[in-house]
Amino acid sequence: MNVETFCSDLAREAGAPLAGTASRAELWLLLEHDGPWGADAVVDNDLPPGVREWLAAQLAALAAAGKARALLVRQERGPGAARGNGARGFLAVAREDRQELYRFAAARVEELPDLDLAASLTGGSLVPAPETLTLVCVNGRRDRCCARRGVPTYRALAEQIGDAVWQSTHQGGHRYAATGLWLPEGVAYGFLGPEDAAPLAASRARSAIHLSRFRGRTFHPAPAQAADALVRAELGIDALDAWRLEELRREEDGAWRVTLAGAAGRVEALVEERPETVLASCSPPKEKRSQRFALRSWARA
Repeated sequence: MNVETFCSDLAREAGAPLAGTASRAELWLLLEHDGPWGADAVVDNDLPPGVREWLAAQLAALAAAGKARALLVRQERGPGAARGNGARGFLAVAREDRQELYRFAAARVEELPDLDLAASLTGGSLVPAPETLTLVCVNGRRDRCCARRGVPTYRALAEQIGDAVWQSTHQGGHRYAATGLWLPEGVAYGFLGPEDAAPLAASRARSAIHLSRFRGRTFHPAPAQAADALVRAELGIDALDAWRLEELRREEDGAWRVTLAGAAGRVEALVEERPETVLASCSPPKEKRSQRFALRSWARA
């Protein structure tokens, strides 16, 4: 394979559909870390061993309340900007019926293991964060497309929304770089570029989804993500909370029947999976079997 082949370029040129490709999670644990990020950055980093163990333990504990994922995050700082010894992060609850963002902090990074985030979430003692977050994956150690497309996208967004945007480690789906995530709403995006910064910021400001880059909601299973994105595209419905997932059922022929209902009405959709082999990563090149979703039919119910 030519060394100049990029998986995200091939996916864009092939018109790879974004619908139904969001990573699944209902709880997102974000820890700020300015040090080096390895390919599997949550474990491959220069954090103290005790902090890495704490991250793993917190994910295991949070899993009792829903599927949990961890990301390292950071922001670019200007020349001479000082960074103290403290540590900070966020815990996002991204469920269909509960979307909340909390902050946590420690005076020293070595003190993070003193925090029991899972117990604090259950006990209601976490500190609510008033802001919302936009994350852009820039982890070139995981895949070069993420740095190549993610960094300029992050910088363009920073000009639009300032400190509300963060760089992150792997969100899932190198071939869809630049990938983005809204928390705590659990909205996943793909194929982002600097040109999307203004419309993405405008959509966020009016509680709407930037439909042309929408992959799905991270709390939905893949077929429901696909139905949500594909029906929205058909009807031009971008309101963030237009509807909720009412039913997801596998039909005898393998298609998925998805019922969505809410302020935008009630819709029944049939989506089907079409297997294909794709270049999922390009550093190193890696092909894998994947599913693309197509909308077979939909109707107002």
